[in-house]
Amino acid sequence: MRTPQKLLLTALVWISPLALLAACGSAPSTSVRTSSTPHIGPAPPAVGPATAHDLSAVRQAAAHTLMLHAAVSIKFVSRPTVPYPPVTATGAFDLQGASGQELVHDSVGTETLVFLPTRIFDRRPPAKRAGLPRGRPWIKVDLNERLKTSPFAAELLLSLEQHDPGFLLAEVAWGARDAAPLGPSTVNGIRADGYLVHVDAARAAAAASGPGARAFVRLAALVRQELGGGLAAPKVIRLWVDRSDRVVSLRTSTLAVAVQSGGGTTLMTLTSFGTPVRVSPPALSQTVDLATIGGTENDGD
Repeated sequence: MRTPQKLLLTALVWISPLALLAACGSAPSTSVRTSSTPHIGPAPPAVGPATAHDLSAVRQAAAHTLMLHAAVSIKFVSRPTVPYPPVTATGAFDLQGASGQELVHDSVGTETLVFLPTRIFDRRPPAKRAGLPRGRPWIKVDLNERLKTSPFAAELLLSLEQHDPGFLLAEVAWGARDAAPLGPSTVNGIRADGYLVHVDAARAAAAASGPGARAFVRLAALVRQELGGGLAAPKVIRLWVDRSDRVVSLRTSTLAVAVQSGGGTTLMTLTSFGTPVRVSPPALSQTVDLATIGGTENDGD
């Protein structure tokens, strides 16, 4: 029988069931839809073989984008076999500083996520606060803590990483194994070249460097731990790069084997580069540490 705390974590990740990546090929596409309607078309297949030139291009673009500020919009649509309502999100990120803030909208309300280099805060919508102490609507994830293995913590971490554009960009910048062209597309009226990229998450964590590296490495380590050592197969990220060498869109698919939600597709779009980023973390008195929900063990960092 599940405790109220476990039920709370299950509810948390069902609000935002965005997780790790898998390939899905289908008919070609000439544009990336970014309207307010949560619709995501078939995944475009590669139009040519993987090349060293394309691999260098995607690594360079991801590394360059990681130095910028950007507005972010996200859409998640579940698989047709899973009748889960669509999820949308908007926010702004200082990718170099590994920080940002995001509002997540679904059928039950609005969720607020705040990302900092060593902490992530998740403010539950009123309908999903059962089990939280009165006046403490935020769950705090401390990236310096080592979580005890549990499916609830795994779901939470998988969800959070898919809301963080810096995490996906870091996987490409430091862990891309190969890249094949998808051909030109249009993203928000801007021409962009698409690529299908296979990513080695372990390689990315080992090679990470720069201002946002620690946050990426810590979250990646927690995810690998919760999944029993990580995923052996490479992940797939489709991304689009504009003429200014900026990643303007990323597309991933949820691994149904890793999440209870049954999987789905996430489309993330980056716009308004250089936009000011204001992050407002909650007072700690308004938070509940994940340690008190799922249990943690400090790893000594």
